[in-house]
Parts: sequence; C-alpha cells; structure tokens
Amino acid sequence: MRITLPSGTPAELHTVDNPRMGMVIACDIWGLRPLYDEMVRNLAEQWQMSVIAVEPFPGLDLPLDDMAPRAAAIPKLDDNANLRDLERAADMLGTPVTGLIGYCLGGMYCFKAARSARFARIVPFYGMITIPEAWRSPTQVEPLEHIANGDATKVLAILGGRDPYTPSADIEKLPAVTRTHRQPTSRSCARRERRAWCTRRRNTHSRTTRPGRCTDPMTQQMRTRGRRTGCSARSPEPTVTWSAAPATGASG
Repeated sequence: MRITLPSGTPAELHTVDNPRMGMVIACDIWGLRPLYDEMVRNLAEQWQMSVIAVEPFPGLDLPLDDMAPRAAAIPKLDDNANLRDLERAADMLGTPVTGLIGYCLGGMYCFKAARSARFARIVPFYGMITIPEAWRSPTQVEPLEHIANGDATKVLAILGGRDPYTPSADIEKLPAVTRTHRQPTSRSCARRERRAWCTRRRNTHSRTTRPGRCTDPMTQQMRTRGRRTGCSARSPEPTVTWSAAPATGASG
C-alpha cells in the first residue's frame, strides 16, 4: 500500500497482525518501484513482520532508465532529511523493535543510520563506505563519520568483494573507525559452514546455501533480539560481511 510520510515522502507499507518486529527498507538509487513493492509484501508475509520501504528522492521526477540524472541528484540530498524519513517510516510501523536494511545507495544510508537510536539492528547490503567524489556535498556526511559517532555494534554489513563502489581499501577502514566501540571480530564462516550472502546486480540479491551450521547473517542479526550477534567473514566467495559485534554461534 502506497502511503505518504509526514514529510511528503512516498513509501510502500505492508503490515501484519501481531508482527514479530518492524523492518524499514532504504531503497537503492532507482527508488520505489514494483521490485520493492514485492519485497515489502514478501518480507512481511514470510517473516511475520510489518515492513515499509522509503523513496530516497522525494519530490523529484527522475527517469527509471537512466542513472545519470539520479546520480546527479544525490549531492542535493540531505542526510538529516533522509534519515528523518527512515525514522518516521519506523514510527509508522508501530513495532517496539524495528530493524533497517538498505541496498546500494540505501545501504550507504544504513551506515549513516548508525547514529540513530531508532533501529535495533541495521544491515547495509553493498552500501558505500566512502561517498563517491561526484556525490559529495555539504549535506552529505561521510558514512564513516556517522559510524564513528553512532553505535557500530548494531551494524552488519554485507559487501561485494569485487564491487567498485565498496573497494577493499574502503572495507579496511571499517575496523579502524569502530575500535572506539569494540574490536571487530574477523573470521571465515564460509570456509567451514559454507554459507554466505552473495550480492548481485542492482535489482537482485540472492543467497547461496550449502550444508552447514552457520545461521545466515541477516537472520542472525535481524531476528535475534536483545543480543549483539553477527558473523564477520572474509569468505572464499567474493562476498565480505563485516560487523563490529562479537561473532556468536559460528566456528571458524
């Protein structure tokens, strides 16, 4: 169901009776579209959650077949306004526990949302760790700065090892910026448990599941309440997961 947040920003909402928790989705650079309508509905019905996805470019009429105008609009976005929309979307769910996930551009805003106390768990999927040069502006604060000034222990990052928007040099900055919170744990889960999240192109993501004991990172991070959990890995596959929380339930 399409709704409008108090700010005027469009959002897609699907609620369920007696939800286990709430989930906010920060969309990628292509914004709200049927892909997210379906994702919201599927997550809500399959996970018994109330779910909402938020448009990142409110008030702008941008094409769906050309990324250049969308990329050009990113420097005009304001962190305070976008993060406020994500928090207001969480309020619309009315759930005592709410998580946040985001993809690509939305993943970058997940990193930035570490500054917010509104979300119990945050999972960015291949979100930018450093703002690309062309996207920088006075209203765009570096994700690493938000992480350093927020609570990094509730963030589990799913990153593509070959993604040009999340180069290895940027990934290596994450442990350094979070040492003031807690020393991150690094271990290879996939080597023994053989389970990993694999990022794909802009409109899809998939999970490869092989026999093993390790709970997949999203389930481990989003469905566990009241505990710091995570599975930080550098797997043989081109997928990197990172968390500042101590790893539990995994052997490596």
